[in-house]
Amino acid sequence: MRHSYIQRLKGKLQNYGHLNIDFMSSIAKLPQLLITVQLPNEYIDMLSNKFDIVYHHNKSELIERKLLLKLIDENHVNAILFTGFVQIDKELLEYCGSHLKALSTVSVGYDHIDVKECQKRHIPIGYVPNVSTNSIADLTIALLLATSRRLIEGIDIVKQENWNWNITFLCGKSLENSTVGIVGLGRIGSTTIKSMAVARRLQSFAVKQILYCRSSSNENQPKKLDKDLNENLFELVEFKQLLNQSDFVIITCSLNDYTRNLFNSNTFKQMKYGDSILINTARGGIVDQNALYDALISGQILAAVWICRGSPLQLWPTFANR
Repeated sequence: MRHSYIQRLKGKLQNYGHLNIDFMSSIAKLPQLLITVQLPNEYIDMLSNKFDIVYHHNKSELIERKLLLKLIDENHVNAILFTGFVQIDKELLEYCGSHLKALSTVSVGYDHIDVKECQKRHIPIGYVPNVSTNSIADLTIALLLATSRRLIEGIDIVKQENWNWNITFLCGKSLENSTVGIVGLGRIGSTTIKSMAVARRLQSFAVKQILYCRSSSNENQPKKLDKDLNENLFELVEFKQLLNQSDFVIITCSLNDYTRNLFNSNTFKQMKYGDSILINTARGGIVDQNALYDALISGQILAAVWICRGSPLQLWPTFANR
């Protein structure tokens, strides 16, 4: 998966090569590129032909805000290459000044970037959409099976040598004849591609029905389903109906003003009590994590696996301490 990112990233960075011409007309040296992500040496060498490299990285690929601003302050940064953990907001853009000419993120999404502020400043943004579509679809199904078939619980029991078998021991939920809801399949764009990849895999498990809904009220009509999908399985419904009827709810939509905290205490109350499973392989900000914690502890929902807002989990003590 990382190799795919690197290959796509290489193409993106090569596209920025023309910036040399623009920069060279105003400054006498190569444009300066700040890199905050670990890259193979061959790509650093490639970029060195086009840019004056300021290279800072660590194994976690997390960079503190103060350090990032310090590096920007100490250098005449014309472009920044970063990960989804770096927030590009108005403050940072103002700190960079008018000499910042390009941004590129090593991520599928760009919700960590203030796009409107970049547009005001005419700063192009590079990212790598759809590069991990199949990988994420595979992961979604893997997480679905791990929770429904209680695989992690079984592994823990074996490790703890606590194997006390009984007639209902580790019985889980079956995907066969179940109703699966996908939040995000109704959107035209990259999230639809990912959602369809998930739906394509679900068909193999003989699910009874796949419900889907738009992730906002002002979206365009849903894209026509791929020809290899069985249209008889699918039904476009309202969000509330999807929650009420689904045994499994999968979140694939993008994070925006409408979807932020879309899954909250009220949302969880509308899901099948004590029997529904939530899988979020989209963005952590879509789920109110405090409300999710309460829903799990109270038994409102059976299980959940999600991308944590503020990953790694240690940054979210409510869950990390349990």
